[in-house]
Amino acid sequence: MHSGPYPDGDGHKIWRDSGENLCTLPDISYNGRMAAENGCGSRNAAIKVVVIAASLGGVEAISRLLRELPKDLSVPVLVVQHLSPDCPSVLDKIVQGRSILNVKWATEGETLNPGTVYLAIPNRHLIVTPDGKLSLQASDRVDWVRPAADVLLESVAQRFGQSALAVILTGSLNDGMQGAMHIKRCGGWVLAQDESSSRCFEMPRAAIRAGAVDFVLPLDSLPFAISCLTMTVGATDLFRVPCKLAEAGGECLHSAFS
Repeated sequence: MHSGPYPDGDGHKIWRDSGENLCTLPDISYNGRMAAENGCGSRNAAIKVVVIAASLGGVEAISRLLRELPKDLSVPVLVVQHLSPDCPSVLDKIVQGRSILNVKWATEGETLNPGTVYLAIPNRHLIVTPDGKLSLQASDRVDWVRPAADVLLESVAQRFGQSALAVILTGSLNDGMQGAMHIKRCGGWVLAQDESSSRCFEMPRAAIRAGAVDFVLPLDSLPFAISCLTMTVGATDLFRVPCKLAEAGGECLHSAFS
C-alpha cells in the first residue's frame, strides 16, 4: 500500500500508512504562510524549547507528562504552574520524584540546558530574555496570577519564534491563551490537553477557541507527541507523527480546527 498525505475535500491532509491508519491534519502549509505574513518565518525549524502551562489539576498532569519524557530529551522544558504565594511549594520534589529529567526551580540569569525542567517559582513571573537567559520578575499580576503563562510564552515567542513548542494543560481561567497566540503567530507549535483527561478544561478551551492550538490530545498521548516534535525538523515531517502515535497505542492527533 502506498504511504503518503492525501488532500481531502475540506483543505486537510490525510496520512495513510501501510496499516491503513487514517489521520486527519490541518493544512500545515497554510499555517506556515500565516506565520510568514506575521514576520516570523515559515514553520520549518527544529524545536528548541518546550513550555508547559497549567493551573487547577496541573501538578498531577505535569508529573504524568514529564514522567514519560525521555532522559535524552534534546531541549529544555519551562513550566508555569499557578502556585500560592503564601505557602512553600514542594512542586519540585513532587515532579523530580516522578521524572528522570533534571528538575529545578528557575533562577535569575540561568542559561537553558537540554533535558532540564525549569519550574517558575511562586510569586514571580518567569521570562526568557533576548539573549536566552532566564529572568524572574515581580511585575504586576497578569489575569490575577503570578507567575503567568502568558508572560513566559510571549517572551519565548520573541526569543525562539518558530522553534518554540507550547503545551496548555488542565487549568482554570484563560492564562496561556494570549501567549499561545504569540507562539502561533511566530510560527511555533501549540498542543492542548483534551477535555476528557483535564480536571478543568478552561485554559485549553480558551486557547483552542482563540485559534492558537494545532492539536488537542489526551494527557497520556502528549509525551509521545512532544518527543516526536522535538525530534522532527520541518512541518512536512509532522505528517508522520499521528501514525507513529497510533502505532504506539495512542489516539491520532486531532485538529483543533475540525
